[in-house]
Amino acid sequence: MYRIEFRLTMPGRGSASGGWSGSERNYLIFENISNKTAQFLGLDKEKTKSWSYGWDDGWTARITGRVMEPGEKRLKSDGFGGYNWMVVDIICYNEIRGKR
Repeated sequence: MYRIEFRLTMPGRGSASGGWSGSERNYLIFENISNKTAQFLGLDKEKTKSWSYGWDDGWTARITGRVMEPGEKRLKSDGFGGYNWMVVDIICYNEIRGKR
């Protein structure tokens, strides 16, 4: 069993100001995944991995998955901004396919 911290960032910003109102927040989801799923995602060998998703308006999301150490405390999360579906896609497909 692996404990994974998934972190959301928005490195590509299509806003007029180039900013993102959530840039100071800690968007985190914590998931326990099986050894088989960790192997499928490549997190059994690498301790971190990132996946990206882009929209037509210039915005790009990045989800970074990090294997947590045994006994490591979870950081406080500010939720996930409605992008939980991206983590579901990652766990199921090892890619972000897009909101359906």
